[in-house]
Amino acid sequence: MLMRSEQQQAAAIGLLTTICILNLRTEASNTGSKAVTTFCTEKAYAQAILQQLSQWQITSATAAKEQTEEHSLLELAAARYATTTHGPGYQALAALARKIAADATATTLRAAAAVDEAQTLLSARLAELSVVEALNRGQITAGTAGTRAATALGVLNSGQAQHCKTTGSITLAETVNCASEEAAMNHAKQVEAEMTQLQNLKIRTPADLRTVTINIGMEVEGTVNAAGGNYVDLAGAAGCGASGASPTNAGVNNGFATKLSLPKVNFAPGDLKIQPETSTASKQKASADLSNVALHTADTDMQNAMQKAVAAKPQIQKKVSERTLSALISETAITDFAERQAMATSKAKTQPLKPAEVAKLLFGVEQTDAKAVFIDKLSTDTTTITNGEQKIEGTTADLSKNNFAKAVAYFYAKNKKTLAAIAAAATPEEKAKADATEKAEEKKDGDNKASTECKATEEKDCDKNKCEWNAEKKQCKVKEGAVIIFDVMKVPLLEVCKSNGPTPPLSLLSILYFYICVEKLLRKKVFKR
Repeated sequence: MLMRSEQQQAAAIGLLTTICILNLRTEASNTGSKAVTTFCTEKAYAQAILQQLSQWQITSATAAKEQTEEHSLLELAAARYATTTHGPGYQALAALARKIAADATATTLRAAAAVDEAQTLLSARLAELSVVEALNRGQITAGTAGTRAATALGVLNSGQAQHCKTTGSITLAETVNCASEEAAMNHAKQVEAEMTQLQNLKIRTPADLRTVTINIGMEVEGTVNAAGGNYVDLAGAAGCGASGASPTNAGVNNGFATKLSLPKVNFAPGDLKIQPETSTASKQKASADLSNVALHTADTDMQNAMQKAVAAKPQIQKKVSERTLSALISETAITDFAERQAMATSKAKTQPLKPAEVAKLLFGVEQTDAKAVFIDKLSTDTTTITNGEQKIEGTTADLSKNNFAKAVAYFYAKNKKTLAAIAAAATPEEKAKADATEKAEEKKDGDNKASTECKATEEKDCDKNKCEWNAEKKQCKVKEGAVIIFDVMKVPLLEVCKSNGPTPPLSLLSILYFYICVEKLLRKKVFKR
């Protein structure tokens, strides 16, 4: 019994500890929000959010640029080293880099739209709050003179047919002194590090600040009888004197004047919940009423925009060069490339490749430092390419930055010449074997296709171009010497020829077969049965 009690006590202590830790984390993550207690801290808070949103965009765009550049580098490397044992590895890495770059670009574009909207609205809201602050800190005056008007003002039920008028004004403040709040403002800026956990926006709503309070004071000197005659104008005071009053200034013996002032406004921080747009708000936006055009930012727009912006924080993928071999061969782009390679080179393949098999097939070994072997060398492998009479020297990395198109074209042409030279230097036995393999594949494809097409049971359905009708046996048979057209548009040449094409380690015979196959398909576009 005692043991159970001790266990329950331990569990309770553990639960309380967890709650305390969570509370501490919440407190720590709300440091910036809790510091918003004045206009100065509110402005620092909003500017920090704007700064962080801008930094997200910069980070995302920079990553997309770097990943696109790495893709170009690996594409060029794949072209340069296509006929070497590293060729398949570079092709696979280029395929992964292409996917990473495409994903990064798409993510950047999506995030940009969300972040731009949030920045636009928050900047507008900050401007609105600045105007309100300038008004509250401004100077108001009822004027420096009073003038009699010969009409009733209409405020009192039985007012006389005269009143005193003056012209006042409000001068907005140009600046605010935030020097004494520097420490608090720095605390408010910590919201930058709390953006992903931000649930409420501590920004006030201008709609709640539309009413400006003005204090109005009335002062009377001596006796003023509205029915006793016409008021006299006063100079130097916002009021009027009684009939016959003197002097006609602030020292009047019988008169009245007014004074205006702005009271001190107590700051109350906002608490705007960050949340998705409701269906009602969406419908209201869709049916904009031009008779009710908003003069300030709407809370619903701000809530929705901030929710999207926070959710759009970029999740930067590692570049190919930043990944280990084990991480690389676990990527779908790499395994898919390896599977296609394996299927093209082994018709008996039925089982998915294991990680070690993927590494062996593409990179030649099961364990290696992919960055050191495949990436780093591209910054030191100086070569010279020609562009007409112009010679361009540089590493693969240099060429990918400054002469990508020229370098790709150069290496493509060079690879074609290399394969042609291999074909020319091959022994008669190697040529005969490669040609025999191709013819066997052609005959097999032709027989299979023709036998499938010449299966009609009636003469009218028998294809007269590829088949012939045996009237005695009432059979549709393949024509002797029929030519089967091979649709090179539907079946890519490389996929056809890779069925017996080069595999690591490259052999002279496999390269020779691949070259002969592609050349013949491009030249003939037909197979003879």
